[in-house]
Amino acid sequence: MNTNKNAAHPPHTLRRRALASLVALGAVALVAGCGGAGSSAEKGTTTAASQVATQTATGPRSFNYVNNGLEATLDIDGTTGTLAITNGREAKVGKPALYALDGPTGKRTDAALDGAAPIPAGATARLAFRFPDGTDTAAAGFFGLEFGGEDAGGFDGP
Repeated sequence: MNTNKNAAHPPHTLRRRALASLVALGAVALVAGCGGAGSSAEKGTTTAASQVATQTATGPRSFNYVNNGLEATLDIDGTTGTLAITNGREAKVGKPALYALDGPTGKRTDAALDGAAPIPAGATARLAFRFPDGTDTAAAGFFGLEFGGEDAGGFDGP
């Protein structure tokens, strides 16, 4: 008769249970570590609204867009940047427009594009842009493109 109390559980089952226990303990330690001394988690006062309100731009960011023969690169730093658009279509596209949608509120903010004009087939346009002062581009959930007033999709925000 086998008196080994683990005989009913093969070694690989015991290893899986031990690993699962370690993962669970690690997750608990990680969550507990997020509320260190003086943190808002410790005080129980953190709200989603206060977290959104404290977001700030984190420096230069770059986004790419490819759709139906059009390629674009958006380089943004705060409220300014450049938008480069290559028209790989066989026909010109309408005047481009750029906008940001605020992630939490969905509010649309249009950028001013310097020298925006229809883009001929095969041409590339490099446009400087500026969002209005006070626009929090770090909170943008989406940067959108329009051509000739028609929505063309856009860049996903951070």
